[in-house]
Amino acid sequence: MSAIRSVAHMNTPFIPPRTRAELSRPASVGHRHDQLVKIALSLLGQCFSPEAVFAQLRSSYPFDVTDREIRSVIDWAISKNPQPCGYNYKTLGDNSRPLQRPGKVERVIAEQATANVGGVRG
Repeated sequence: MSAIRSVAHMNTPFIPPRTRAELSRPASVGHRHDQLVKIALSLLGQCFSPEAVFAQLRSSYPFDVTDREIRSVIDWAISKNPQPCGYNYKTLGDNSRPLQRPGKVERVIAEQATANVGGVRG
């Protein structure tokens, strides 16, 4: 049973929390286009199909947001090649090393600073 549950979980699409928040509160007139763009980029970046993005956006907005506008936003967003947001994903490659913390920086005294720049020129 746990194997079936894990397969079902793998097929559940991931929607980032900010995108879910945007979807739960459709923008008012005058702000809808910007919200359409944000949502389309996010969902396409999470590997939703253009048809799935269209269905989600169409169901979220009244018909004064036209099908043509929604499709145009989706086409534009596809051209930007959106990528997954990184939330819940491994962000480092398999061969990459974690960032190293810089060592303690020691304060340079005036004589060392002068020597480092090649002396004082006047």
